[in-house]
Amino acid sequence: MFGSKSVFLPGMSIWMILDHHWTIGATGTFLGNHNGLHESNIYYDSSASKMRGAYLNGGYGGVLLEYTLLPSSKVHVVFPLIIGGGSMDYTRSMNHDSTFSNFSHKEFHHSYISRDRFFVVEPGVRVEFNLVRVIRLGLGISYRYSPDFKLQNTSPDLLNQFTAKVSLRFGKF
Repeated sequence: MFGSKSVFLPGMSIWMILDHHWTIGATGTFLGNHNGLHESNIYYDSSASKMRGAYLNGGYGGVLLEYTLLPSSKVHVVFPLIIGGGSMDYTRSMNHDSTFSNFSHKEFHHSYISRDRFFVVEPGVRVEFNLVRVIRLGLGISYRYSPDFKLQNTSPDLLNQFTAKVSLRFGKF
């Protein structure tokens, strides 16, 4: 949840298992449903003399460190930690009708209202199940913390919250 809105955060990681217990890699996550994240009253439109809304876009990523308890067990516990950064912005979409060679089409332009780049740390815990030799299913919870998040007309705690995660991992374990 970002405020009162549900957020879909798809992501991908690439990693290497060092000694069956430790994993190191890179990970990235982005807002998958930005069209559902329209916020009203974000910026003042001087031409209309009123507050307007905008769409929230962005993502974050960084270094992924994990420790796995009992890695050869069919069910085991993993402690992931993400340390990195991200970028979020508000954009407004404007569409204009135009005619080119007797064909009518719409042109879409995005203008940025506000943007912030931020630091993020996300510790968590995940239970993993070995489905088959090369596939693991994980169910986890983490807490995303971004102490310096500052986006126009937005709570500085927007990103600071618990997150439920479902993961599929493919590889040689």
